[in-house]
Amino acid sequence: KSDNTISSASLKLIWSRRKTRSHLIAYWLYSLVIINIDEAFPLYCISRNTGLGGLQENEIGKILSASGVIFAIGQYKTYTNICDQFGIYGSPDFGAA
Repeated sequence: KSDNTISSASLKLIWSRRKTRSHLIAYWLYSLVIINIDEAFPLYCISRNTGLGGLQENEIGKILSASGVIFAIGQYKTYTNICDQFGIYGSPDFGAA
């Protein structure tokens, strides 16, 4: 084999790299939390006994839409500030820390 060839990726190779494994686990845990929130929050809102008093589906949709807009604006402002401070190439390093 020549030194210019790229070895094929395998699950064993991916899991053998500590940094890659750590990033994948962090991503999966974050995804699990987000999916659970997206699924559990509407059920909590609909519940009359322990929730917010039995909100209707359209009211829950308004809450989720408003929170999405607020999140997007906050994310834009945060990322803009980080890129201004650390630069376009330094910001991923800051985010990974």
